[in-house]
Amino acid sequence: MSFSRKFPVSAFALCMLPILATACPSGSPLESYSSFPNSAQLPQPGPGQSKFLTQITEVDISRKLIRANTDTLVSPDGTELFYGTPAAHTFSIDAITPVYYINNQNRWISIRELKPGTPIAIYGKPNGNSIIAEQIIIPTPDPKTLPQTPVIPAGLNPIEHDKVCMDRVVVPMIFPIAGRNNWSDTFLASRGGGTRRHLGQDLMASKLTPAVATFSGTVFLFTGRGNAGNIITIEGDNGWTAQYYHMNNDSPGTDDGKGTADFCFAPGIRNGERVFPGQLIGWIGDSGNAEGTAPHIHFEIWSQATGAVYNAAPSLSAAKKLSSPVVFAPAPDLTIPKGYGRYEGVIKNIDRDRQVLILDLIASDTNGKGLQSVTRPTREYLVADAKSRFSIFGLTEPLSFQNILIGDRITTIARLTPPGKGQELTELFALRNLARPVVQTAWQPETQTQSENNGTILLGPNDEFLASLAKVVLDEVNPIRAEKNLAPLTFDPMLARTAQAWTVSMVDGDFFDLTDGRINQSLTELAQRNGAPESTIGVISSAPSIKTIANLLLKDYRDDLLSPSTKSIGIGHTYLDEDTGKVTHQHYWAILIARN
Repeated sequence: MSFSRKFPVSAFALCMLPILATACPSGSPLESYSSFPNSAQLPQPGPGQSKFLTQITEVDISRKLIRANTDTLVSPDGTELFYGTPAAHTFSIDAITPVYYINNQNRWISIRELKPGTPIAIYGKPNGNSIIAEQIIIPTPDPKTLPQTPVIPAGLNPIEHDKVCMDRVVVPMIFPIAGRNNWSDTFLASRGGGTRRHLGQDLMASKLTPAVATFSGTVFLFTGRGNAGNIITIEGDNGWTAQYYHMNNDSPGTDDGKGTADFCFAPGIRNGERVFPGQLIGWIGDSGNAEGTAPHIHFEIWSQATGAVYNAAPSLSAAKKLSSPVVFAPAPDLTIPKGYGRYEGVIKNIDRDRQVLILDLIASDTNGKGLQSVTRPTREYLVADAKSRFSIFGLTEPLSFQNILIGDRITTIARLTPPGKGQELTELFALRNLARPVVQTAWQPETQTQSENNGTILLGPNDEFLASLAKVVLDEVNPIRAEKNLAPLTFDPMLARTAQAWTVSMVDGDFFDLTDGRINQSLTELAQRNGAPESTIGVISSAPSIKTIANLLLKDYRDDLLSPSTKSIGIGHTYLDEDTGKVTHQHYWAILIARN
């Protein structure tokens, strides 16, 4: 065997080398030797994984095997190996192996869709004579993704004082409401006693009818925004922005104005994440100045190129209409035994004593006819026992019930039970490796050289970051507790996620308070809804650093931190370079201290 060895190559990698191979560090000029599509856009392998850039030669569905010729291998230590002659490898795959196109992690595909000749990137670990495939990425665009055809306004008409342009445009889209609705063209109708013009279309539907993404893009969520009420904005990949006004603010079956985000936005959806055409994003309502009128969406389309708003009527008339939201779910090959159901959703709460999971449902299959989206906000209760199995999609290592977190996006199989009883959980798969993107600025521990003004805009849970905040406080508090023979305080991810969400709400809602007046809910009430004890303490601060927070807590909450009944803490932080709201802070902190 002859090869050039520039960096250490693992024994596992060496045993698979063909007669001719070259080893080099990732990112070297030798990468250009590989003709594998979009290789630079593929993620690096995880701990203990190797990445195989291959071409399929055979798919054995009955034995759950893929045979493929490997052109390039990235070993666990980061060494890249380019084969002179492609090496034949056998990969084992099962129903929960993530398989998706590089541009659409939301749509997992069946292994039946994989054909010989298809290039795929396989992330796996050795297992005897084969390799366990933990994740498969097809490096080409998803052919079922709705084409994002650029529509450029003709520029025949000027942009008027209220940003209106009368150019006719037809933007390819999915109709924004799934289900029954009605509307008529009211663009530029007089509003406010003739003081302003109507810049959108009012799409009428029953309260809590599903709203769906009209095209792919990045979603942003807002609550309590004056006349517009609760808002969903999609910044489209096609150069257009869609605005959904008056999303629901009521408790189900009422017009009380006290509905929480659970009945406004789709389960698990967060600021800054990707959405796809037809995906459930929220629920129709009458917030803002729509109170007292029939529930509806005020829908607008804005050109990102011109900054103008255009009549959405031609686009809506041509749009594809859905009876229910499109289901984007993992593991399409997952088998459901007779008498069992599959439930997709986001964990709302956990009763760890009784081992009950409360799930905000996204879709379910209880009759073997395939996953069906919810069409109203729906909760499901799942009861675990000693036989229940837990794991993470894309990883072979098992998960425990204690490691399940509020906010986890999960797929479950459960035995169906009579009405009024929780379903009996048999298997749970958490979607973490392929989680929605977290939007945050760079953050470094304060022990490194960095201005105290560096912080984060964290719009999704990043437990490692949140744990690092809590650690600074715990490092100050726990030595004192040890002197008093008290058990150390611990980091609680649920508390931290709740605190983080509160800091984002303060920024979005332009307030700095322990109570969000928009939804009549306090920080501690929110924590209790998420499973925290009733005696949990909530604190907010605009301090410049986490070290300052630690000092302030020891000064003002020393007795609580050193109490035997105090068990854990969670801290959230949002930083703004420039706060243009009425409440102006650079740092928004929320701290939760759990006491039994």
